Amino acid sequence: MEISEPAEYALLGLLWDGPRHGYELHRAFAPDQELGTICRLEQSQLYAFLKKLEHLGYLEGTLEPQEGRPPRRVLGLTKAGRQVFRQWVEAPAPRPREVRLLFLLKLYFARAFGPAAVLTLITRQIEACQVFLQKLQGAPEGAADTSAQAPPEARFQNFRALVHHGRVRQIEATIGWLMELRDQAETIARPSETQSAFSG
Repeated sequence: MEISEPAEYALLGLLWDGPRHGYELHRAFAPDQELGTICRLEQSQLYAFLKKLEHLGYLEGTLEPQEGRPPRRVLGLTKAGRQVFRQWVEAPAPRPREVRLLFLLKLYFARAFGPAAVLTLITRQIEACQVFLQKLQGAPEGAADTSAQAPPEARFQNFRALVHHGRVRQIEATIGWLMELRDQAETIARPSETQSAFSG
């Protein structure tokens, strides 16, 4: 058993600055929160994920006293949890189609580590997408020419070529957007925004 869901990493990230209880963590995924615009998490899933992360040794729970009420359980990161989260947040999403969720989650949390971390993540993501694009442009034997210079009849002569051309264009657009982000890395990592990112 290992981490398999992006939301599990997000839970680790929300605990980076200190322990929280379940309600606070769930609130961070609400639609009106920044994190909620990227990733949603039902309460039942949240507690299942927390239990799993604790079983893996990435979280540890403690009881926090409350005046006039039973103590509540709060969860915090272990050393192993901090290590696995930091490794995850620094690595690019492996495939362009995962940029919409995985990369944006990583970028959301990378802001806490400053402009250099944001710039590094974006640069690595651009490089990963460029590698993927190069492989995709190496069309298989017998495939239609899908380059921009090819005549329309060559690019759209069959459905396979049409799909291939669409994928190329989507990745090119993703790379263009990532380059815009790279130019604004300092702004993205602005302290005031980073603070609000973890406010829940």
